[in-house]
Amino acid sequence: MTSLSDALRLSNVSRSRNKLRPRSPLLLADCVTFLAGGQMAKQDETQQQQREFRALLEGFWPGVFSFSKPKPLRVGILADMVTDAEARGLPFGHDVLKAAVKLYTLRYGYQLAVSRSAERYDLRGEVDGVVTDEQKARAREELKRRDARKRQKRATEAEKGAKPSVMHQTA
Repeated sequence: MTSLSDALRLSNVSRSRNKLRPRSPLLLADCVTFLAGGQMAKQDETQQQQREFRALLEGFWPGVFSFSKPKPLRVGILADMVTDAEARGLPFGHDVLKAAVKLYTLRYGYQLAVSRSAERYDLRGEVDGVVTDEQKARAREELKRRDARKRQKRATEAEKGAKPSVMHQTA
């Protein structure tokens, strides 16, 4: 069974100085096999899927997708990606691309970029739209919510670690 990452690695993307570059279209069978799923543990499977989506986004659209330096995406970029994928003969449909974009946009770094940036970018990495004040405010609220959840989790963990163990003595 060929995973999407294997297909990207073997038939579509070459690595040069840690940058992914598309070479040739993937086979549809490789994508179908990937979507059928494997028998990995859930966490390993999720991490693998994240790596595959990252390779897909950064490999085919490096001008706009960077997990290390995210840029706010143009509104409607998913439709642009589907059209571009069809034009290039890529076997990625709407559902795969939507899941990859969702992973990218839900990341903390992306929300931080939206909260700080004035522009949005198209598939070529060129400015194509603006981030509205409302969108910036929504991103800041999401960041605050995540930070609060992280603080709560740390406090709970510290509380558990600080509780003295009760020793029962028998006489």
